[in-house]
Amino acid sequence: MRATVKFKQNANIIYQVVVIARNSEGEALSTGALDVFTSRDFRHVQLKPAVIKSGQEMEEREQLWQQEMLGTLGQAFQQAPKPDAQKLHRVEREKTPPEPLETEELMSKFTRKRDEDFYEKFVQAEQTKLPITNMELEPVQLKPGFIQRYEPPTEEMETVALKPAPRTDSTQGIPEGGAVIPVWTKGNTRRFAPGEQENRFKQRPPAPREQILPAKDQVQLKMAKPKPAAELPPTVHVELDTEKATLAAPKQKPAPPKEEVIPAADQVQLKRAYKPKPVGQGEAVKLEDTQLKQTPPVVKTEEEKQTISSKPSPTRVGQSQKTPPAISQQLKPVQAEIGKPARFQCAFDGARPLTVTWLKDGQPISSNFEFQVKTTDTGSTLEISKVKSEMTGQYTCRIENVAGRVESLANLAVTDRTDQGEAPNFARPLQDNRVTQGHPVQFDCNVTGKPKATVTWFKDGKAVAPDVRFKMLVDDGQNSLLIIEALPQDAGVYECVARNSAGEARCKAKLNVNLAKTGGPAEAGPKLEAPKFQNQIQPIIAQEGQAARFEAKYTGSPEPTIRWYRNNEPIKKSKFFRVEQSNGVASLDIAECYQEDVAEYKLEAINPAGKATTVANLVLQPKGSKIAGVKVTQGRTVEVKETVKAPHFVSKLSDVVVRPGQTVKFMADIGGDPQPTVAWQFKGRPLQPGRDIKIELKDKTAVLELLRVAPSSEGEYTLSLRSASGAAQCSAQLKLETPPPCSLPLAALSARDSLRASDIGGGEVADGMPANVVLLDPAS
Repeated sequence: MRATVKFKQNANIIYQVVVIARNSEGEALSTGALDVFTSRDFRHVQLKPAVIKSGQEMEEREQLWQQEMLGTLGQAFQQAPKPDAQKLHRVEREKTPPEPLETEELMSKFTRKRDEDFYEKFVQAEQTKLPITNMELEPVQLKPGFIQRYEPPTEEMETVALKPAPRTDSTQGIPEGGAVIPVWTKGNTRRFAPGEQENRFKQRPPAPREQILPAKDQVQLKMAKPKPAAELPPTVHVELDTEKATLAAPKQKPAPPKEEVIPAADQVQLKRAYKPKPVGQGEAVKLEDTQLKQTPPVVKTEEEKQTISSKPSPTRVGQSQKTPPAISQQLKPVQAEIGKPARFQCAFDGARPLTVTWLKDGQPISSNFEFQVKTTDTGSTLEISKVKSEMTGQYTCRIENVAGRVESLANLAVTDRTDQGEAPNFARPLQDNRVTQGHPVQFDCNVTGKPKATVTWFKDGKAVAPDVRFKMLVDDGQNSLLIIEALPQDAGVYECVARNSAGEARCKAKLNVNLAKTGGPAEAGPKLEAPKFQNQIQPIIAQEGQAARFEAKYTGSPEPTIRWYRNNEPIKKSKFFRVEQSNGVASLDIAECYQEDVAEYKLEAINPAGKATTVANLVLQPKGSKIAGVKVTQGRTVEVKETVKAPHFVSKLSDVVVRPGQTVKFMADIGGDPQPTVAWQFKGRPLQPGRDIKIELKDKTAVLELLRVAPSSEGEYTLSLRSASGAAQCSAQLKLETPPPCSLPLAALSARDSLRASDIGGGEVADGMPANVVLLDPAS
């Protein structure tokens, strides 16, 4: 047996190594001292080899990321027909054959040698500017022009021949003033003063006369002569502020100190914890010998003989690219009694296909009535229905594929049957009782059995919990149930159940309660009616900041007690929550709805005859999404006539605190249209279903079940919802309770207990070491 122990680099200490080997026949112990000291150079530390992921794992991770990011869009891309790239490329090349981009003439311009004349030509072309003869224009003689004033054309009126008018006396009809009076003014003797006739009417102002502007060719400008400087007016020059214009002298920072070069050997100074003993010249070195305990001789089993087949084997071209098998969970030693079942379980991983073989002491095991072998892609189980004495031995699980083979070993220890004791029995059973209302009553019974039985009391098939009125008493094998003050609802059938490892026993009795007023039995008193809801509370979809109301009608006799719960927590009256109960109607009013009010609300009605409950959810209208036409009949809230699209949580995840080894379930109710996809993550990494992880989606309820939680399972779990209309996310913490420390000494542990390095302080289990071999530190 070999044991490899890894120590840290700075571990300067002397260890005492204790090796314990155990099996069903006994144990052996061997001790030794190990002196550990560090090397002189810190650069001699060996790095651990990195785990290189295979191409198949990288492809699976890429496919998983694409499914999470694209969702249903990625499925549409995969189902769409894909074009043939080679065929398209061939068709394009046939249409236009490729032409060479680099011709010989172009290449010669860049590859020919350039001498001094080549650059002199460039200089000569820049210095001498040759006239451009092609750009000269021919002379053209223009005709002399003339300027003529524009005169509008005159219109000539047609001549009209008038008839000659008869001549009359020129003085007839002429007034004294000499003015001629028209005929149509006869009878009007008014006369106007000069200028008065024109002022009677408004006249338009006369049109401005058209200004005639001379043409450019008709204007001759005079040449202006510049004036001498002496005749110009004096000018004021701008003066600069010299104090502000001067630049400050640059300031330089002090020069940085020079870096001292320290040799690599002097950078780290190591202290030596071990000092060699001085030995004089000629003295012999003495080694301290300690006698080790005798260990039984190791008997090696004969190796299996390998035969060479006569058939030709294929030539091996190169090493396989597939991943060899690896065991993630080793077999554990099992100790079982004769006639009891036993089970071996092994978990593994590797490239498919994998071949799993179970062996007992080197001989293959096949599935039959005694041995059942169940194998999956990630594990295999060997179940023994009934253990026999000849089944003791070493069991091996061998996993192999084309890339390699790996094995896991464990022992099965068979023990004789232990005495289970005596089954419980009632030496004195329960007796029927009759009591008056308000008086005490007691049920007594004597229970025998070995080992001592555990007693549980039931009433009408339901367990009785100890409280103010019910007391469970135990005195020298006599078990009693005491009811301090009997009430009519206490009448019924009481049962006492006694259990131990050997069996179980039951005993029943009846209790009748007489009413205090009538003196008759309880059946003659007032009738009891269990609570019942005539209508259930309805789910409410409210907008943020608005009020909401849950309401339900109930019946029951006597009047039941109403209690409201939010996520199974009692609701107390406050300015935000108002609880009312009257005339068979129970209601809960929420003043303003916010995100923290989104939860599952439960109404509970209780009376002596029974209990009734009704449950409904409160959801806020998501921002940026739509809700389908929902009209709440019992809840008073705003009616919304839109359509739900964005994913959302009807009830979110809750934190869980459990003990190691228990089973945990995370549950959340989800919503959305279309139904979103569900993805679970642990500490930011995606979770996949496996042997200890179960992921389900039932009727819009996402469930994550963790079997046999371990310290490595502690952390944050996240549920993500995604669809084409949006995404949502919520998280919860899983915490483990710390178990009490083990107070048993090492010698008290049995051979079936397998120790780990994490269970013993300072101990470490080396790679390849059996589970029942532990290295102990003397300090622990």
